[in-house]
Amino acid sequence: MGCEEKMNLNKIQEELISTVRRFEKLKYEILFHDISRREYDMLTVMERYLKENDERKGMYVWELAKALHISSPAVSKMIRALEERGYVERDVDKEDRRNTYVYMTDIGKESRAQNKKKIDALMKKVLICMGEKNMKEFIMLCNLLEDIIEEELKGEGHV
Repeated sequence: MGCEEKMNLNKIQEELISTVRRFEKLKYEILFHDISRREYDMLTVMERYLKENDERKGMYVWELAKALHISSPAVSKMIRALEERGYVERDVDKEDRRNTYVYMTDIGKESRAQNKKKIDALMKKVLICMGEKNMKEFIMLCNLLEDIIEEELKGEGHV
């Protein structure tokens, strides 16, 4: 029967959408004391990138936009907010003055580290409550669902 297996599609579709919306409504921001979740994501991307590219001083704005899957103007707005609070700084690329590097300051690194500790503590509790077997199955099913949706969207010409 494959993907067209007999089931109550309408009811399952409603349950899936409801579950996804519950995840979207979670208030992750209560974990962060000084930055938004998106700002935390940006700092995390910068840290990972610079660990893998230690010869670089920072990331270009366009690289951040690509990594975060958001527009360059949206990235620039977040950078301005983080810069005003002293979490990031910018420098013009001396080899190509059209590009600007963005990098974390010590204050930004400390903020990210403190917020990561809070997230790690929460996730540890969640993982213990869910159990290893359930979490592995949940991750596998989420990946399968995303793969199927992505494939279907490609077939429709949306991706």
